[in-house]
Amino acid sequence: MYTLLTKNIPFAPVTVYIGLDFGLTPSAVFGQKLPDGRWILLHELVCFDIGTVKFGELLKHEIIKHCSQNDLKIFGDPAGDFRAQTDETTPFQILRQQGIQAFPAPSNDVGLRIESVEVSLNRMVDGKPGLLMNKSCNQLRKGFLGGYHYRRIQTAGERYDDKPNKNKYSHVHDALQYLMLGAGEGRSLTVGPAKPQVSNGYRQWNVFNRSSINRRGKWDIFRKNG
Repeated sequence: MYTLLTKNIPFAPVTVYIGLDFGLTPSAVFGQKLPDGRWILLHELVCFDIGTVKFGELLKHEIIKHCSQNDLKIFGDPAGDFRAQTDETTPFQILRQQGIQAFPAPSNDVGLRIESVEVSLNRMVDGKPGLLMNKSCNQLRKGFLGGYHYRRIQTAGERYDDKPNKNKYSHVHDALQYLMLGAGEGRSLTVGPAKPQVSNGYRQWNVFNRSSINRRGKWDIFRKNG
């Protein structure tokens, strides 16, 4: 469950976590953890058809604009630490050359990544949603509303791809997952404690429970049937 804020909340003077996804459609998500344990997603940077060098320049500009005085912890796709066959420089090295100290997220396992976000969404703190989002995070919001999903396979019955559908919403949601993993939200999942209980309250924005979606054909990425 998350709450979409009606106005943008400014960055607070605490640590800013940034999640990164690379490729030709790179994205970044900026978030902070509140003292009560809730998360607020403050800003997104979504780019199309640009390389890592240009993305790094845009990211540096956004950091200077929004959180240059904050302590930063930046995590990205672990695949960004590998060299391409045509280039000996990795995305992480390119960012470091521009003064951005980013590190690989602890895992690239899709299930663990998704669970790390779901844990935050399922968290309730004093009856309040565990995740807040600034209204300016348009691509994230649209992804939560169904843009980020598993693609249905055209066979008898309901079957879905094993991995999320790659589209214009998947990159920013991948970035969010790397943010959450880097911040430690996935850490408890690797050591096996019980998952947080899901509130049974009304969830206006919940796309994590297929039973809350009455329209057939809307594919919720966090609940799929094999």
